[in-house]
Amino acid sequence: MDVFREVANRIKKVSEKLLKEEKERRNLKEEEILFLGVSNFAQFWWCGEKSYLKSLDDEKVTFECYLYDRVIYSLLLGKIKEIPEDEKLLDIGKDLKIEEVEELIRKTKVKFYPEDLEETILEGPLLTGKIMEKLHAEKYPTFRWFSQIGKYVIIGMPDGITSKFVYEFKTTSGDLKFIEKFVKPVAFTQADTYGEIFKRNWKKVQFYSLKDKKIYTYFDKVSKERILQTYEGFKRIEEGKLPIPPAPWKCRKCEYINRCRLKKS
Repeated sequence: MDVFREVANRIKKVSEKLLKEEKERRNLKEEEILFLGVSNFAQFWWCGEKSYLKSLDDEKVTFECYLYDRVIYSLLLGKIKEIPEDEKLLDIGKDLKIEEVEELIRKTKVKFYPEDLEETILEGPLLTGKIMEKLHAEKYPTFRWFSQIGKYVIIGMPDGITSKFVYEFKTTSGDLKFIEKFVKPVAFTQADTYGEIFKRNWKKVQFYSLKDKKIYTYFDKVSKERILQTYEGFKRIEEGKLPIPPAPWKCRKCEYINRCRLKKS
């Protein structure tokens, strides 16, 4: 069993217990969200309720990614010599710096996230998106990292990172008008958040339209204002405020329709 799989398996066995301990350390209630994925965070602009509910469901896995990265990076950088005991996992990686991790990624060809550890089942639009990304997206190195934004630890891995900008690629069935109205707010927020996490001031976002058979490219400054707006809006939803209802057509195939407070109100 290689070290990647061993670390992942160890963390999965104790993550529920350690997540509870980490929230206690930070004086948070067990039901409060602490660890949040960039994609779920940005989905606030698609549907705030779905963004919140999916973040609740994904928090344990997001926390596992956070622990996994801190342990693996610490091992590969020689900061620790072996996988620590379970009770010490929360303390590993406190001295990690993003600059040294980025240098590690640049110098090594090792794949830190073995595909057989990923539990995502790609089907339908997700599979189409992955195929289009392989065919049309620009190729840049990338890695996963996190940042404290307000009360949340937000974790993510962009489609690419250069010395000047973060890169995000999206596939959509809609045309340019659809992209501008519905897809761009989400993708821009995602890229802005990556910019904050990876300390880049610029973002490059590309959309491949299946309808137009075209790539639309945007290059813009990272917006801290958009990150703050998203943070404040998401936090209000977590505190119990109902979000603005999304366009009705978004609800038709939503997996959260039976838990949606907007449908019950």
